[in-house]
Amino acid sequence: MDQHLAVIAGAGSLPIDLIHYCKSMNFNYTVFSLDEGPNNFNDSPFYKFKIGQASKIIKKMHQINVKNIVMVGKVSRPSIFDFNYDLKTIRFIFKVGFNSFKKYSKKGDDFILKSLIEDIEKEGFNVIGIDEIISNLFLPPGNINNYSPTKQEIIDINIGIKSSKELGKRDLGQAIIIKEGEVIGEEDSNGTDHLIRSININIKDEFKPILIKTVKPYQDRRVDLPVIGATTVDLCIEKGFRGIVVEARGTIVHNQEYVINRCNESGVFLTSIDCSPLDE
Repeated sequence: MDQHLAVIAGAGSLPIDLIHYCKSMNFNYTVFSLDEGPNNFNDSPFYKFKIGQASKIIKKMHQINVKNIVMVGKVSRPSIFDFNYDLKTIRFIFKVGFNSFKKYSKKGDDFILKSLIEDIEKEGFNVIGIDEIISNLFLPPGNINNYSPTKQEIIDINIGIKSSKELGKRDLGQAIIIKEGEVIGEEDSNGTDHLIRSININIKDEFKPILIKTVKPYQDRRVDLPVIGATTVDLCIEKGFRGIVVEARGTIVHNQEYVINRCNESGVFLTSIDCSPLDE
């Protein structure tokens, strides 16, 4: 990574791990932290901006000769009334439409992010995916830990993957929860962890739910790839889930050693599925 890299950092530990990695590899990088992102980061080159300060962010990146941009971490979609407007932000709002920033907007994240990438690239920057920097974020296809789904659970998984892909096709979310062949929960703009917390489960039931998280069929894979990590796995275990299914080479599994060990300790299967035929 010889060219100057801007790390656009949202919330969560994944941006922090990426910054650690960039530092360890002596990359030429600068951190641009948004709203819920880190407030400082040791001696890394660092700037803090509000999400509505697009003009200032772009100006600063030009000043320091940024060439590549990677966007990582959760950034909550703000209400239109939350913005501290600047000119570029106002233009972007008009471009994607005011309704995109209403609380219950039918416009998904993929629509907004594709529009954002288009604007960024018009400024002369190159948007890259985090997997172009760190290569071991994904799991290979197959059963990953010491537990495997039963025949009935494999049937549920196949139903659930199709449901997850359909949800993604509508640009509404990336994760679903399935139990006994029935989808009992779908992710929305509140995220996967909120979905898991919202599910009411009787721990005495013979059949336990399964979390499935896949890539949206038409999404730009440079941004907003599905992620699971320590918090998601801990919530699944706390709620009595039977298994977790991710998309091979598509769903980022953060803190992989922790995730696999926790699943083993709790008897939860962790399975990675090649979903590429469904995206063709």
